[in-house]
Amino acid sequence: MDYNGGNKLGGVNRAMTLSKYISYFKNMEGGAKGERDLSAFLEDAYESGCMIHHYNELITKEITIENIKTAEEMEARAMLTYCIRSDRFVEGSACEYAENGTFLALLVRLKEHEGDGE
Repeated sequence: MDYNGGNKLGGVNRAMTLSKYISYFKNMEGGAKGERDLSAFLEDAYESGCMIHHYNELITKEITIENIKTAEEMEARAMLTYCIRSDRFVEGSACEYAENGTFLALLVRLKEHEGDGE
């Protein structure tokens, strides 16, 4: 796992591994389905190179759906890292982020940045 902001996959492709989960999170309506899929997402996030070590320094605004929509790539990656890491400290927080659309919004935003060539 490259947890220092590095990029195992190269270029803008670091979030492509995670974009396959967009449809999973879109279909969550009414609660987490497939705990196994959520666990796979969390594992893939760690392995993707998308997460960054100094995430707390890069988050300049509250993690809300509206703020995610305008987040720059590094801030979106920092927000994703925060949401995933928080599950280690607050059990169930990953399920909450999955259910309330936070993970979906972050993945969509990161996919938009892929299209920007960033």
